[in-house]
Amino acid sequence: MALSIKWLKQAAQRANADTGFRREGNCDAVVGLCVGPQTYSVTFAGFACTEVSAIARNALREVDFYLDMPKADWENWLSRRSAGDGPTLAELDLERQLVSANDPARGLAFTRYHRSLDAYFRLGASNADL
Repeated sequence: MALSIKWLKQAAQRANADTGFRREGNCDAVVGLCVGPQTYSVTFAGFACTEVSAIARNALREVDFYLDMPKADWENWLSRRSAGDGPTLAELDLERQLVSANDPARGLAFTRYHRSLDAYFRLGASNADL
């Protein structure tokens, strides 16, 4: 299960169509994802994922915070999430310090929105054809 721009966009479609995603509360954050050498930006506004794009690594200065793991670790984590197992992003952060931010105040958004992010990834990982 490779994390790619296609995967992220399909996860956004699934999250936006899922009423349970709204129950996690609003999420207003621009989240960076570092997947090995690839870097992405995922924008959440209100109760929706509004934009997914590939970005240059130096564009991470524009995001609220970013999650950084090697590609194999992302794939392992997503595989475990699709099986209904595996730690949450908050638990992963405690273990591995995967969350970073250029501005500590903006980085606090992870603490506020991690449940919505977990739901986004869970919904994306639950789709076997991604």
